[in-house]
Amino acid sequence: MNNLHDVLNQIRDEVNLAFGLLDSQPRVNKGPCGISAKIFREVWREAFGTDLIVVFLMKRRALANGTVVPYCDHVLLRLPDGFLFDLGCGVMPARSGEIEDEATLEDMNIYDHELMEQRSYGLTRSYPKCPDFNAERLRQIVRHGVTALAQDTMMSQAHARLPSRQLGNS
Repeated sequence: MNNLHDVLNQIRDEVNLAFGLLDSQPRVNKGPCGISAKIFREVWREAFGTDLIVVFLMKRRALANGTVVPYCDHVLLRLPDGFLFDLGCGVMPARSGEIEDEATLEDMNIYDHELMEQRSYGLTRSYPKCPDFNAERLRQIVRHGVTALAQDTMMSQAHARLPSRQLGNS
């Protein structure tokens, strides 16, 4: 059976191969992170019948008048084991070097499409820093990896339910 994190990081590699890097950073994290998280969550639900939690990386910005306002800098997913996942960087612990100290993680425990749309600054917009982004191509990549993972998981569970054979003395 494949390790969950290994398979997800393989999906990350395929996504980065498809959409590229900009200044050594995944292009898929430079605009389409919200729609990417939404697509991954949908495919995961289809395959496993369980949900993943959407996580917003919230930062603060000072306006010209001195008012400090929160804004969403990135959208990720929380895996069932508590680790975070995004399609550009892959699997990471909930608090890692990828998450900056001045940011907070905000879980969307119940999916709210309107909030997702707002925090993603539009889910169906153009992405100048990821010009080759294609939602259907992303869905194909994700579906391929998640389907293989789901089949692997089902096979492992079925194998675990099989009675063990006792060797007799013959």
